[in-house]
Amino acid sequence: MPMTMSERLDHARSALTAYFEAKGEPLPEGPWDYEDTDASDLIADLLHLQKRLGFRDTERTLQTASLHFEAEEEEEPHQACGDNQSTHVRTDVFYVVTSSHGKLTINADGAVIARRLDNDDDGRHLGRIVRFDLVEWRSHWDDTLPSAFDILDLGYWYTDEDDVEAYSQADAKWRAEIAEAMFGRAVAGMKSGEAHLDKNIITVRVEGGLVQDVTGVPAGYELRVEDYDGDDTSHPSWDAEKECFVTIYEGAAT
Repeated sequence: MPMTMSERLDHARSALTAYFEAKGEPLPEGPWDYEDTDASDLIADLLHLQKRLGFRDTERTLQTASLHFEAEEEEEPHQACGDNQSTHVRTDVFYVVTSSHGKLTINADGAVIARRLDNDDDGRHLGRIVRFDLVEWRSHWDDTLPSAFDILDLGYWYTDEDDVEAYSQADAKWRAEIAEAMFGRAVAGMKSGEAHLDKNIITVRVEGGLVQDVTGVPAGYELRVEDYDGDDTSHPSWDAEKECFVTIYEGAAT
């Protein structure tokens, strides 16, 4: 009897959990909270095993697995692994919020779906955060959401010690410092561009296959034009060592 998608996912979770335990790594607290190991590591090791068992080569194994995967995905619509996901939230988009005391994973609505926390007071505070204010972040920066945030850059809702929900605003000082740094880089880039535009442009005018004139050579520099098309060794510009005509245009002060 064919397995259902739920049964397939349960078997896959069991296999991945056993793989974590075999490597001596802590189990993730949520399906999106992987640190050093994810399913691709297990798949790679299974390919090593398959190759040594000699049943199929790697390419054929991947082809067969892809055929099974695509056929089974068509049987049931994709659903996120998290529980109680709201139908209006894009469950395929996640962001990471970093702190010196842990890391939180949030969905597109800002809700916390996974945590990896330090065992200290600040880590316990992170454990009380319910949702981050992504709407305010967009309004403040007028930009697309990055894949990761510093926690100081986000407002958030949390429950206090009395289990009363409260709101903590983003750190205004931290944002001001970031904005100042971004402005400084922008100004530096503009100055770099201006310097580039102010550089002398050297123009070489060629007519009939011969250099007629050269302008724009900066003072203190010279432009050497080497012409190998002729062989008139009596010409004043003939360079016997290079066996070509050499014309030098020296730079002039502007």
